[in-house]
Amino acid sequence: MSFAWHCNGFCRPGDSDFGKSGRFSTVSGFGALEEIGVDSDGQPWDRVAGKAAEEALQRDEATSEEDVGLSDTSDTDISKVKGLPQIRGGEGGYSKSVSLDEDGLAKDGLAYHDRDELRRNHVRLKVTDTMGAVPSSALQLIINNPGKIHDYYNIAKKPLGKGAYGVVTVGHVKATEAARAVKSILKAGMKDHLAALKYEIEIMKRLDHPYIVMLFEIFEDRDHIYLVMELCSGGHLQHYVDNRGHLTEANAAAVMQQVCRAVFYLHRNSVCHRDLKSENLLLSTIAPLNAAGTNSLKVADFGMSTFFRPNLMLNAVVGTPSHMAPEVVARCYNQNCDYWAVGVVMYYIMCGVEPFDPKSSEPKRFTIDFKSLVWVSVSEDAITLVQGLLCKSVEHRVTACSALQHPWMLNHGPKPPEALLKPEVLDSLCRFRSENRFKRASLSVIASLLDEKVVAPSRKLFMALDESGDGLISFAELSAKLGEEAAKVILARGDGRTVKQKDFAFLEFVAATFDRRRCCTQDVCKTAFSVFDKDGNGSISLLELSSGKMLGKMSAKELSATLQALDKNGDQEIDFKEFMQNMRNV
Repeated sequence: MSFAWHCNGFCRPGDSDFGKSGRFSTVSGFGALEEIGVDSDGQPWDRVAGKAAEEALQRDEATSEEDVGLSDTSDTDISKVKGLPQIRGGEGGYSKSVSLDEDGLAKDGLAYHDRDELRRNHVRLKVTDTMGAVPSSALQLIINNPGKIHDYYNIAKKPLGKGAYGVVTVGHVKATEAARAVKSILKAGMKDHLAALKYEIEIMKRLDHPYIVMLFEIFEDRDHIYLVMELCSGGHLQHYVDNRGHLTEANAAAVMQQVCRAVFYLHRNSVCHRDLKSENLLLSTIAPLNAAGTNSLKVADFGMSTFFRPNLMLNAVVGTPSHMAPEVVARCYNQNCDYWAVGVVMYYIMCGVEPFDPKSSEPKRFTIDFKSLVWVSVSEDAITLVQGLLCKSVEHRVTACSALQHPWMLNHGPKPPEALLKPEVLDSLCRFRSENRFKRASLSVIASLLDEKVVAPSRKLFMALDESGDGLISFAELSAKLGEEAAKVILARGDGRTVKQKDFAFLEFVAATFDRRRCCTQDVCKTAFSVFDKDGNGSISLLELSSGKMLGKMSAKELSATLQALDKNGDQEIDFKEFMQNMRNV
């Protein structure tokens, strides 16, 4: 069995041009980008993409505030929350004394401490503590887990792949046996490239799509950072084509439909991948790729990715030379470079060879050749789409959205299945948005722990409803199936005074539709509970909720409402029994 978690991101210091990873970058290192600098807090800053990243994170915060009906971004005054014991702290925020774990790292489960206080106490600050406190778009909470990874996962001894700075192994969630890919990164080797690593993580935290590898959790100990991600056990697309030969038009259309949906979603979220290629398209399982949907692809490896802003150009020559668009080589490009790479992938899977030799000189380097006998039997529509994606004119190049509506995709690609919304599923969707943010996040955590077989029905239904292919279920799409009034009820989200409609993202949809009575077992709920119980004392206090290290900022009103909904015995804390009862309550 071949696994696709090769370690492209682990470049050795000093690699340049066509380095160990086979990718070109003007700055070596873990996904190092030419534009990236470091600000005063050690955070990555890109004169073009950095501003987009800042705006993207601001949008995330604004979205969280809209979820709870807030009109400002001021810090929560937890002294106004009824029943909260008054705990005083320094200027860095509410805090108790700083304590250390056995690795000598800050053990901070109650509240945050300012950097000066940590320095005074000679505490080694974790790398994850220097990351922005922005919740994962998929899980709706801060995914930095302060616990020990071996308490949550059974990690295999045999690695799937090795790199200069670490390894990738299989890990199984102890509560559900769901398989995950665990990327273990050696901090000592990454000392000069942590800014780029953190930038890549911030990008992955914003992504939630069925055809993009998902980042579930981040752990850290004295020597390593661990990224727990979706496992793709079928190898990568290049390995598949090299071993089985080029794909039929129907199977190629199924593959390209998935790739275009993923790229459409990335660009909608202001992310330019910049290294799309068959090696970074991973197969979920070892099953064949076909129009019947027995297997699916996932876009992976965001080490070269960047946030972008409309009408502003990027200039770093990064990526894989054989897939680079002409404008990337010319150092003046935008997100449309990804469409060129999609065209290279389409050409490759249909004939088994790549269209361009990066060692060739102009004008041959970007000249497409359809002289191979394979192309004789290929439809004119397929050739037209390849030519459109590989158009040298950026303005006239076919986009991912346009490709999804291209005649070849519509005629040869798989037809979306009929979306059958059972009454119980419809009821779950209607109720989910009325739940408080803590419960929605808790259900999302539980959904992330489930095995793919359990999630599959929700995934299939989501893809059937997402007719536009943008990775979201919109009001228009729900209205077409259920009518406007039902769609308004399902998508409504507000604070009782103002109601706003927000599209359903993928994991949120799974969290709303999985069978709670069957899936919310005691072991699963204990694992989910431990994610919120930061100090491990067996209860979740209002202070933990208000720290901002769990769900991001919460208003005093929302904190009170959350505690009132879950705290059944009135002790101002949420214990495990109360948590489990609330999760299984349908």
